[in-house]
This record gives sequence, C-alpha cells and structure tokens, in this order.
Amino acid sequence: MKDNAKVHEEPSTLSPKVERLISEFPQPILDSFTPDQKTAVIDALGANHWRRHPIDIRQTIPFPGGPYYIALVMGKERRNPGRLENMRDKHPLYTTANTIFSIILAAIFTVGMTTIGMAFLFAIGRIIW
Repeated sequence: MKDNAKVHEEPSTLSPKVERLISEFPQPILDSFTPDQKTAVIDALGANHWRRHPIDIRQTIPFPGGPYYIALVMGKERRNPGRLENMRDKHPLYTTANTIFSIILAAIFTVGMTTIGMAFLFAIGRIIW
C-alpha cells in the first residue's frame, strides 16, 4: 500500500481512526515493518467489523452535567462462544447502574401504559371523572 513516510505525507488517504492508531506505534517498530507488513497492518486497522444491523437506534439525551447516549443494536448473533464468554466477563449485565436504569425504564413504561389505558377507557366512556 504505502510505506511509512507516505502514510504520514498523505493522511487524507487513511481514515482518522487508522491515522491515530498508526501514530501510536513507536517509530522503531514502524521502521522495522516491511511494505507488506505495513499494508497488512493498515488493512487490519481499517477493517470495519461493525456491520449494519437490522435495528440500530442511537440517541443522545441531554442531562444536567453533560449529555448521555443510548444505543440499541440488534441482529443475528455471529460471535463465537469464546468471544461471548469474554464479553460477559468484561461487560456483566447485572450491575448497579443497569439495575437502576431498568427500574427507571420500567417505571416510565408503567406510567406511560397506565396513562394510555386510562385515556382509552375515558374515551370509550368506561371512566367518568
């Protein structure tokens, strides 16, 4: 692909992610790579392993103290069992923050559904105020 000097002379040909990762390599290591090794490293760094998903919802929510994001991504499971086990260890489902979030989400859902149900019953005349 490109030798090390050209990589730094023409950064526009590489993604910012690849440029950042390459810049973190120690210069002696970069200098030791053959052109084929440099090409393989750049190709591996630039590979997009995050594919499109059937459900891909990402939203930023403003809160006092700074915005937070929510991401819901769903699709067919393609990870191997070893990777799944590793992910379970690194990112456990049952944490204090996840529990609090689940309780708040359940409360919002309950209030919303109750409101919708009451409005429906009121609209059909089953509830009289």
